[in-house]
Amino acid sequence: MSQNSRNKNLLLSTPYLFQRQLSDFLCLETRLMLRKCSKRCQSLVDSMPLTLDFLAIKASDYVNIKYSESKIHTEDEYVSSYIAVLFPCVQCGDWNISYSEKLGSLLAIFLKHLKSLISSLPHQINVQHFSLGGNLLTPEDYCDVLSCLKSEKLESISLFGERTGDSFDKIAHLEQIKRVSTIDIRHAVDRVPLNMLSNTPNYLINVRNISEPEFIRIVEQHLQRDNFEMGRIAVGKDEMEPWITDFLVKNAAVNEDDGSMTATLEGPKFKNTVNVDDEWIVFRRMI
Repeated sequence: MSQNSRNKNLLLSTPYLFQRQLSDFLCLETRLMLRKCSKRCQSLVDSMPLTLDFLAIKASDYVNIKYSESKIHTEDEYVSSYIAVLFPCVQCGDWNISYSEKLGSLLAIFLKHLKSLISSLPHQINVQHFSLGGNLLTPEDYCDVLSCLKSEKLESISLFGERTGDSFDKIAHLEQIKRVSTIDIRHAVDRVPLNMLSNTPNYLINVRNISEPEFIRIVEQHLQRDNFEMGRIAVGKDEMEPWITDFLVKNAAVNEDDGSMTATLEGPKFKNTVNVDDEWIVFRRMI
């Protein structure tokens, strides 16, 4: 950019500190438009902290990204944008193998560039609520994307798509997982990812089965953490019989009007309740 062009560029002619503070007032769409002005503008925009209220990435038969951010000077309204990469799932059952292979290859290339774009930013992304999933994502993809988020700003993480317990073990060590206050695991997993939930105040998980030792570990360890608030586990009660009924009877559980049973659990530090019905186990901290 020539000196004359620079002098005419209001943004680049302002003090650097002002340029950085300006990022608080620019929506993502405006930033993307500024990046096209020049290489200096692109570099400046990329160096600005990126703050989003919500960010979701789904990669299955197609890839889509959804985000929302607060409007300027408005706290109770949101601007939402939806970006769909045009790799739609073929609805008919007559798949063409070569087309399927090409589609998978294109999706893999897109995911590679998406991860490269996110990781190339000179800062972590400030996002409050984050959602990630899809059968195209590997455990390494989860680690790569989650590590690009600023852990201090995260309030909730939602994970979906078929995953194994080993997959969750690989992301349990991430600071983003350790510090977030709410974790939702939407697809059923084979076992409770206890290591991943070891420091989470609120969680919701779907499991195909829960063993008695896992249940006891939650009661004796997780429920006695200082920061625990509520844990919800979706699991069929039939999968836990007869030991779950024996546990409830032993702890003087009472029958609720909805047919569930609630027991009060006295611990060395805190008192909690456990409510069990045909489909859910709900742990709550008593105030």
